[in-house]
Amino acid sequence: MAVLEGGVRHVLPVRGLAGRPCGLVPIDGPCRASTAGLRWDVQDAELRFGALVSTSNAVEGAEVEVYATGPLLWTLALEE
Repeated sequence: MAVLEGGVRHVLPVRGLAGRPCGLVPIDGPCRASTAGLRWDVQDAELRFGALVSTSNAVEGAEVEVYATGPLLWTLALEE
């Protein structure tokens, strides 16, 4: 787990972890997010409790890119 600061483009190295479950959870209220490198990428989607929260996604590539307007909790299963 890691907290990703809002307003920053994050590039997360995940080489060799394709197919592993991951998620992005807003931790300070709703925010808008865009991703690349996930099974179900989002583009300028609003993440918020009671609506869209990305808790059941999966890694697809060697890196994941995340940009969000607010802080997110990044989760990644390292073991099967």
